Amino acid sequence: MLGQGAIAIVDSPSMPRRDPDRERAIDSCLRAMVARFNAEASRANRIVLAMFPTPTRESFVEFAAAFDCKPHLRSFGGALFGRRIGGDSAARSKVGGDVRRYSGGRIFTRFMLAGFATHRALKSLGVDAFEGYPYLAFCLWKPPVVRLPPKRERGALTARITILDRMASQARREASAPPSSIDLVDAAALAISAAAARASGSLWSISHPAEGRLLAALPQSFAKRAVARTLARLPALGLTRREAKGFKGYV
Repeated sequence: MLGQGAIAIVDSPSMPRRDPDRERAIDSCLRAMVARFNAEASRANRIVLAMFPTPTRESFVEFAAAFDCKPHLRSFGGALFGRRIGGDSAARSKVGGDVRRYSGGRIFTRFMLAGFATHRALKSLGVDAFEGYPYLAFCLWKPPVVRLPPKRERGALTARITILDRMASQARREASAPPSSIDLVDAAALAISAAAARASGSLWSISHPAEGRLLAALPQSFAKRAVARTLARLPALGLTRREAKGFKGYV
């Protein structure tokens, strides 16, 4: 059961971006770590980090006010941001009658609003919740000779399960029934990579007071060099090694 003392890893930021003109400090930290990894990796094994910028609070309100945003999502956004969000009229008044501008945002509204709410719910239960990034976990923990196929490519699930088994071995965890979908294998990767990194003393928390916290599960061979270089470039960002006893990973 989730409760006091548990650790949860959520595949979503915990809050909107504050500064509309600058990317999150957490994202900058990840880019710095990946740049360090790529500097020592072969060309074929370099990580291509593609992160959709977390929208601002104002953007989420505009997305939720779009003419084709579902009513329950609009209500969800209103509850999260503490305001009543209208439908067509709000969107038209914002963009001079052209409601199409914000219609594409409904996808991110659905995904990220659910993530924000999940972080809040976990906090209310006393759970230590962090943001996670499944793609990065697979890239960092896969063998150098193994290619990580795109999610929609044939063999994508099988390849990820193979990497997951490698993580489980390093975490000294017994193998369980393999995940049956990409979403499930992503969730398992967050938990098992964290357990493997903790076993080797290379589980790190990247934190920022205006952005939340991300759990970075780094392979031991890479962790010391990456963390030292990142701290040198981003000294104002909180970077802390996690050494909590009795680690339990939930996704």
